[in-house]
Amino acid sequence: MKYAYLVLLTLISVSFLYADTPIGLTLRMRGDISLAREEETSELAEGEALLNEDVLTTYEESFAFIKFVDDGATLRLFENSVLTLNTEQDDDKLNKNSFLQVGNIFTSVKRNTGEMTIETPTTVASVRGTEGFIVVSDDGTTLIIVLSGTFYVINKESGESTMVTGGNTCHSDGTGALDTYTTTDIDPDWLESIKDDSVDESEVYRIELLHEDGRQRVIELELD
Repeated sequence: MKYAYLVLLTLISVSFLYADTPIGLTLRMRGDISLAREEETSELAEGEALLNEDVLTTYEESFAFIKFVDDGATLRLFENSVLTLNTEQDDDKLNKNSFLQVGNIFTSVKRNTGEMTIETPTTVASVRGTEGFIVVSDDGTTLIIVLSGTFYVINKESGESTMVTGGNTCHSDGTGALDTYTTTDIDPDWLESIKDDSVDESEVYRIELLHEDGRQRVIELELD
């Protein structure tokens, strides 16, 4: 059970035009993480707004927790990972399509606010709900470890596809192989990192978006 004892309100004023509206926020992080945006690279900061085509690189013992602005999905980015973020507006929904070049993420989809897809060098995984890890080796070999719900997985080389349900792992590589089997072991540190039972405060982030004609729009995200 989760208990919330303290609410922190953080106001982030964003002077981007709507075309550059933030697609997500870094609500938690630790360690060294770089943010590449267009032709500039900087250190990622906690509470930083993220834009389309942002590339996040995590290093040893680093971690980032990202929440999308539609409040329907989150990503946990583990150490030694490279992730490119991208979204596309579809009427009132936000389709989320990220590219994991290497490393490990945990994705959680809680509401149907748009498609959630993770692409790797060898694989495309569409998250139908609800939670799972996606792990990519240096050679592009991809593991999809589904904790709950269903992932639809396609191998990019062979075009072979399969549905992977909770409690199962899918192995996909550059040879075109796509194999699914019962999950027997998950790194305990990964499982510990996604636990929310110890959360003792709730943080509310308000993003003020300013259009060039002076109109304002406010988005609120809660870390709970």
